Amino acid sequence: MHPDYCQCDSDGSLWYTAAQSPDEYEVDYFTTEYKTQYGRDYFEDRAALTSRMQKRWELCQHLLPESGSRLLEIGSSAGFFLNFFQQKGYLVQGWEISKSMVEYANQHGAPSKAGDLLSLYNSWTQGSREKFNIVAAFYVLEHIQDQVKAWQAIRDLCAPNGVLLLALPSIFGPTYLFDREKFYETHPNDHYIDYSVYSLQSVAARFNFELVQVAAEGIHPTRFPGASFPGMEAIYRELQHRLACSDTMFAVLKKR
Repeated sequence: MHPDYCQCDSDGSLWYTAAQSPDEYEVDYFTTEYKTQYGRDYFEDRAALTSRMQKRWELCQHLLPESGSRLLEIGSSAGFFLNFFQQKGYLVQGWEISKSMVEYANQHGAPSKAGDLLSLYNSWTQGSREKFNIVAAFYVLEHIQDQVKAWQAIRDLCAPNGVLLLALPSIFGPTYLFDREKFYETHPNDHYIDYSVYSLQSVAARFNFELVQVAAEGIHPTRFPGASFPGMEAIYRELQHRLACSDTMFAVLKKR
């Protein structure tokens, strides 16, 4: 294993010991940094992001509390997800570290607060402490160094029998499993941890969450070895669907 990584013996999660967070996540992160990774900036990517939200909705709507329930998105960016769920009848709130994204979200009807998870959680503990029926965090958890405090905050914010929606990078995917060097070369500098389906299930259970559904967030069968051989791409595509063997995953968890 690369010297900058270590794996937890108890649950198998992978820690990147050289990770460093930017001084701040502001407009440049959602334009230049995002474009470097995805080929277009965050606002240019809105159609693709909305399409992904629709797919997530179709996967999990039968597990969600009824419309009118309270929803919190941690890392709500420009509020696209919040707007989507507003249209479904949910009462939404966003927490976002970027002040410029919070300003944009509020201007476009998505009520949001500026700050990181732990600071806003501390403020919440001093206020009404009204819990949320749905807590969502898409590609956020891996950016937080103190995973214990993050999970404790999420546990407290989520109401009993509430639902936690997560999207995360996954080490139960073809890049980590079959092209380790590429995984190391392309790993984001600000990701402290990587989960697999199984390590996520193990860690979540410690904080009173049960994993009830998981799906491949991205289907890329060509990343598997031998995918160019006749019939193999279809086999790998089915594998990704059935086992969520993917470089990214979408997970639905239930609060006990």
